[in-house]
Amino acid sequence: MRYLLPILPIALLLTGCAGTATLHTPHFLHQVPAGTLLALERPLHFKAGTIRVYLQDGQPYHSHGFFGYSGINRYRVHCMLELRHKPSTDFTLSARDYRLDAVRWETTYLMADTSEFRTEWRLSGGGEPQAYTFTCSKADNAAFESHLTLEEIDHAVGDYFRLKHGKPL
Repeated sequence: MRYLLPILPIALLLTGCAGTATLHTPHFLHQVPAGTLLALERPLHFKAGTIRVYLQDGQPYHSHGFFGYSGINRYRVHCMLELRHKPSTDFTLSARDYRLDAVRWETTYLMADTSEFRTEWRLSGGGEPQAYTFTCSKADNAAFESHLTLEEIDHAVGDYFRLKHGKPL
């Protein structure tokens, strides 16, 4: 009996961890059908040595700042275009189309009641320099918020990006 008492909490913990969890694709992600393209509608300027440009409320921000944020309110929806390689000089990325190859969404718990909700698309096509990912996220109360909607993403990117249906590149 004295050996059973210390083992019982461990057995209960392992039983609770062994429960099955079904992950469902959030409904809004079904709104982006296969073959959808991400169209860069306006030129985006990249500074030498940076691989990211952030967009919030339709305005671009560069990744010079503490933890990569400069001017971004992480508690509101913002998006980021990330290049595969760092440019050695300033350059402007002209209008082009990217194929959305894969989507990943995740929730990261930041504090007791705050989570970061992130949706990331892997990109291909579009020529050189190659864009690598298009990521949108926000941090908010985990109990009341959920993953981003396409409307929230559209508001964050303004007239810089839009989704369009098309043939795969």
